[in-house]
Amino acid sequence: MPKEADSKDDVLLLMMSDMKGSRGSEIWYLDSGCSNHMTSHREWLIHFEKSRKSQIRFADNRIIQAEGIGDILIRRKNDNQAMIKDVLYVPAMKNNLISIGQLIEKGFSMNLHQGILELYGPKHRKVLKTPFSANRTFQVKIGTLKPQCLSAESEMNDSWIWHMRYGHRNFKDLSMLHTKNLVNGLPRTKNPQAVCERFLVSKQPRSTFGSYVPSRASNLLNIIYSDVCGPFEVSSLGGNKYFVSFVDEFSKKL
Repeated sequence: MPKEADSKDDVLLLMMSDMKGSRGSEIWYLDSGCSNHMTSHREWLIHFEKSRKSQIRFADNRIIQAEGIGDILIRRKNDNQAMIKDVLYVPAMKNNLISIGQLIEKGFSMNLHQGILELYGPKHRKVLKTPFSANRTFQVKIGTLKPQCLSAESEMNDSWIWHMRYGHRNFKDLSMLHTKNLVNGLPRTKNPQAVCERFLVSKQPRSTFGSYVPSRASNLLNIIYSDVCGPFEVSSLGGNKYFVSFVDEFSKKL
């Protein structure tokens, strides 16, 4: 099967040539003699690579130019999305062509029986079924999806943006950085009336422990606290490295 090439001697082969179609149509012809998927609709293509140019040769040896290659996002019958990959952009074409040979290379398979063409995906699931048309071709209408670029807008001013860039730094410090020219490009910030909730959560300290703890003991030796301390690097005069403490809660004496 001929491949993409820049030379005249190695061009893509196109066996079917139907130049009477409509440019605005979403009808695609399934062609077993076409080397690549082709369309003249540049607006359908995403991931477009205009540097990958090639030449297309018809059965009558006419040659036209392919101005790049890309992918087409389509809508399936169940409203899910799918992708037709590696579609040539051929401005001179008036029909959209699906190369059966290119699909087979990608793991697809087809079944042709009693004038019905069925196309199966790599996982042997039926993806396409179309009857034999009056002009002896197999046609299918494919709804293309226009690529969308989603953008997010924020009502935050520059002060809030720099507040978050510096890890929720307080606005007083941001103003000081601007006044002393410590940061290039830092504008004059204003202390907003609103409060940064994330800053409050991250900087919120816990309550301090109370200094007064009520005693549970009502008499001497009711409650005794004991602890073992050590070992110490320097031994005591008696050669000991540990000591045990006992504290009476009622008298607070050791």
